[in-house]
This record gives sequence, C-alpha cells and structure tokens, in this order.
Amino acid sequence: MMFAPEVLGEALVVLTRKTAFIINLMLLILGPLIAFAIGAYAKIQGTLFLSRRGWIRFLVALIVASALVVGMTLLLTHFNPFVHTYLTYPSDALTDALF
Repeated sequence: MMFAPEVLGEALVVLTRKTAFIINLMLLILGPLIAFAIGAYAKIQGTLFLSRRGWIRFLVALIVASALVVGMTLLLTHFNPFVHTYLTYPSDALTDALF
C-alpha cells in the first residue's frame, strides 16, 4: 500500500490489484451474510414486518442508494475527468460507458 497525491490536495491510497480484489471479494461475501443475519435476528425478535409499507420503504431506499452511486460517479468524473483511463474491471467499464 502506498500513498499518492490526489487532485484536491488530499492523499489517495493506491492498492495492488490483488489487495483490491481481496477487499472486493470480502465485501461481496460478508455483505449478504450480515444482511441475512440482521434479518434473521429481526425475525426472532418479532420486528420483521413484510407488509406493503415495508416494500415501499425498500424501494425508496433502493432508489436513493442508486441515485447516490450515480451522483458520486458524476462528481468523481467532474473533478477528475481522466479517471476513466484507469478503469480495468468490466463493471467499471460498464459504468464508464453509461457516462
């Protein structure tokens, strides 16, 4: 791990490809497991409600989270327009193709 200067004067952590892959894989595995554990705990406690109101709250949260991801991507490309040249993963290429 090393630090490189960033556009806005802050530090940017530069990871190796292997380290970034391990962190991404860990988040992809642990995220659903933690969500399942929280859902199971809520069901045991009797606080898990699967009603129409719950589904509406889920859709609102999904739309807000998606809007935040798109907004942060646009903000990043606004401050650093050359960020697309560093994209190497297919998912990043898909995001780059959208904008």
